[in-house]
Amino acid sequence: SEVEERVMKALRIVQIEGLAKRFSHELSGGQQQRVALARALVVNPNILLMDEPLSNLDAKLRIEMRSEIRDLHKRLNYTTIYVTHDQTEAMALGDRIILMDSGKIVQQGRPEGLYEFPNSCFSALFLGVNNLIRGSVKSVDAAANELSIASPSGFELKIRRTDVPLSEFHAGDPVVVSVRGAAVDVFSDPPAGDYNVFKGTVEKAVFLG
Repeated sequence: SEVEERVMKALRIVQIEGLAKRFSHELSGGQQQRVALARALVVNPNILLMDEPLSNLDAKLRIEMRSEIRDLHKRLNYTTIYVTHDQTEAMALGDRIILMDSGKIVQQGRPEGLYEFPNSCFSALFLGVNNLIRGSVKSVDAAANELSIASPSGFELKIRRTDVPLSEFHAGDPVVVSVRGAAVDVFSDPPAGDYNVFKGTVEKAVFLG
């Protein structure tokens, strides 16, 4: 009786109690994923480990199950370790992210911190699409909390940093600037002012919806 009670409770948690009499192979991919979750939950674990649980699902189902797992985590409040190579999953699900490269921790913290302030080129390129611009520090303005960066191709970037003290930077230091595409605005006519405004030519346009 206890087995049946706990099994039905686990099925109710993942919202498939109506399918209790079916075999797993008779279920859809998303339903099978819920069965796997129910099997993990029925033993009342102290820690729940999920190792790329959504990798075999199609894109639409992956988004739905991602939301379900997040809601489940909030309801049950289990400590959950979620392993994934999908940066979107990590950002959507993680309260804290540990980014690893070749078995070593590269960076860890809240999703916003990793996204806004990557501590290496590896972190910047792994977490979202980034443009990496290599250059050197031209000047440091501590009062304005601003760095001027000169690139080898001749243009100058002004960078404001809030995550590290400017005392770590000195004129002539080699640096890499990470610029996300979402942070770039494109204008037909130059906007007022010359703060990080550069002229260019569109070489390729791709429609992504």
